[in-house]
Amino acid sequence: MNKFNIFEQSSSAIKKAFKIYVNNSKKMKNFKLIVILTCISLVVSKSFAQTKIMSFNIRYDTPNDNENCWELRKDEVVAMLKYYSPDFIGVQEAMPKQLKFIANNLNNYNYIGHGRDGLGTNSEGIPVFYNSAKYILLEKKIFWLSETPKKVSRGWDAALNRIVVHGVFKSKITNQIVNIFNTHFDHMGENARLKSAELLINYIRKNNLTHKKIVLMGDLNCLPTESPINLLDTPLIQPIISYYAKTSQNSNRKYAAPHHPARQQ
Repeated sequence: MNKFNIFEQSSSAIKKAFKIYVNNSKKMKNFKLIVILTCISLVVSKSFAQTKIMSFNIRYDTPNDNENCWELRKDEVVAMLKYYSPDFIGVQEAMPKQLKFIANNLNNYNYIGHGRDGLGTNSEGIPVFYNSAKYILLEKKIFWLSETPKKVSRGWDAALNRIVVHGVFKSKITNQIVNIFNTHFDHMGENARLKSAELLINYIRKNNLTHKKIVLMGDLNCLPTESPINLLDTPLIQPIISYYAKTSQNSNRKYAAPHHPARQQ
C-alpha cells in the first residue's frame, strides 16, 4: 500500500495556522480539545497530486454556548474553510442547520453524509465535503459503529449512536482513486471506542481496501497514546485525526471561532 507522507506536528507553519480551544471535561482527567482544525498536505507519490485534507469538529449548535454559539461563529467558520480551501473536509458535530449553512456558502463543494439517527432526522452528522472541481464521487456509504452496522444502532457501551461516512473519489487530474473516511467515536464508552477502531479495520479488510489509498479522519475522543489510535496507526492505514492532548487548566477559551491568518484580531 502507498503510504501518505503526513506533515503534522513537525511543520511550524501548520502550527501557526491553528488555534485550539478547550473545554473542561468532567469525564476525563485531561482537558478535551473541542475545536481542533487539522489541515494537512498529503503526498502519496510523484504520480499522485498533492491533496489537502481537513478534519474539523465545529461544535454542535446549542444556545448554551452563549457568546460562543453557532450564530456568532458561523461566518468565521466559513471564512476559514474558504481560506484553506481543502480538497476534502471531514466535519464532526454538524447539526442539519449548520450543515445547510456551510453547504450554501461554499462554492465548488458537494458533500456526502446524513445524521447519525438516520436519513432525514434532526441529529448530528459527520459529512465529508469534497471539491467537486477536482474530484468525482464514485461511491458513498454510511455505517454505524455497533454490532449491527447496517442499521441505525448504538454500539457496546456508547452513550449515543455513532457512524462512519465513507466516500470513494476519483481525481480529475490524475484519475487516481482515494477512499475517504470520516467518523466521530463515542465520548463516554471506552469499550465502544476500541470496538469502533476494530470495526473500521475489519471493514477495510472486508472491502479489500488494504492496498488502496485511504484517509481516515475524525474526532476519536482519545489521547494519542490510547488503544483505539494505536490500533488504527498501523501499516494498514494512516489516520488523520483530531487529536486530544494535555492542555493547561488555566485556559478558559471555549468553542470560539477558529483563527486563521487572513483574519487577524
